[in-house]
Amino acid sequence: MYPYKLLILNLLIWGFCCLNAQTNERSPYSAFGFGDNFHSPFINYQAMGGVGNATKFENSFTLQNPASYSGLKFTCLQMGAFADFGFYQNSEEKAKFSTAQFSYFALGMPVYEKRNGSLVFAASPSNTMGYQMQTLDTQTYNSSTTYQGEGGLAKITIGTSLEPIKNLALGVNFNYLFGNISKSRELAYPFRTDLFGYTRSENVNYSGWQSHLGFHYTLKKGKLYHRLGFTFLPSTTLRGTGELLTKNNRYSYQTGNAQTLDTIGLETIQNRKEKLPSIVGFGYALGNGEKWSLSLDYSVSNWGNISHRYKNEQRLAIGFFLIPKRKPGLGISYFERIRYSGGFHKTHSFIFLNETQIESFGTHFGLGFPMMKRIKRYAKEDLTIISRLHLSLSYNRRGTTMNNLIQENFFQLGIGLNLGDKWFIKRKYQ
Repeated sequence: MYPYKLLILNLLIWGFCCLNAQTNERSPYSAFGFGDNFHSPFINYQAMGGVGNATKFENSFTLQNPASYSGLKFTCLQMGAFADFGFYQNSEEKAKFSTAQFSYFALGMPVYEKRNGSLVFAASPSNTMGYQMQTLDTQTYNSSTTYQGEGGLAKITIGTSLEPIKNLALGVNFNYLFGNISKSRELAYPFRTDLFGYTRSENVNYSGWQSHLGFHYTLKKGKLYHRLGFTFLPSTTLRGTGELLTKNNRYSYQTGNAQTLDTIGLETIQNRKEKLPSIVGFGYALGNGEKWSLSLDYSVSNWGNISHRYKNEQRLAIGFFLIPKRKPGLGISYFERIRYSGGFHKTHSFIFLNETQIESFGTHFGLGFPMMKRIKRYAKEDLTIISRLHLSLSYNRRGTTMNNLIQENFFQLGIGLNLGDKWFIKRKYQ
């Protein structure tokens, strides 16, 4: 195997190892469920508003619909990272925040040309949790309660797809979810050394398997195509083991905060079961090959079946991309070969607080800068493979300042690589 191919495989393995080690979430709304869900981790699809149920390209794929793998003509490596910059606000004050993290590694390759069969291996976040909130009770003893949480779930994906009949693509993912969730609640009495508080900490490791089915049907009319997409993730149960630790505390004038005195109790958590909801997704795409595309996605996550405290989550996304000229030629500038993307999404989340269902929306824009590679093939036309460096920028807003709630306003920057190559070329001569 060539050195650069070994480098790609090493990067993928390194991504598997690093994903579970990082936690960079900063949203108070991540306190619910297993935290915030990653709807569309890939930068090039994030720049289109997060669509992906009906998209399919020759040098790109998305984990949102495993049927998209059937479009691959080349071996494809995708990786990316995000950074968020913004602020929280309620009816009285604001607070700034910023986070950054590596997001995903994914490798896809065509393996059965006759039926457009492909294999995909990927590592990506599934859910992330990270919050710290404090409430004050001035009515009795001036107590304070601090809530903290961190961790999340990572996802390792093995997927495949093929076209059993022309224009009909089927795909399936097998996802292994694993990760750690830590939550704590601290009751303290500031400036009162005669009263004892307590800290209750829970640390649980979760794991489990999840299946993901996908379907594409493409209707071609001349240069245009119409494509319908459908995805289904059945509800799955994750199992967890860990411990629950309770300690008492008392305010210290030396440190200026609550100081742990001793352990009250330690309980072992065995075989805890937590459910993830079933998800149904639909998509429609209209386009002209790899030149342009307009896509619409709609999905429903059935959180209402998990708990009466939650609502079903609904997500709508619209996105497009345009490449004026795909390949270089006489009189064609580099700017004409850039991939221009844009999109919009709106979500009615599963979180229901103070008689309010939390909503979010975002506007997205992206650029894909091409990198060309030519492969000489004897007795055939030279093969041109287009890789891209993707940049995305989005503005997002979640929540509201009404009903004593919090609103998040932030910009998200993304950078990703989409590298293509031809790994398997059958020899013509020995």
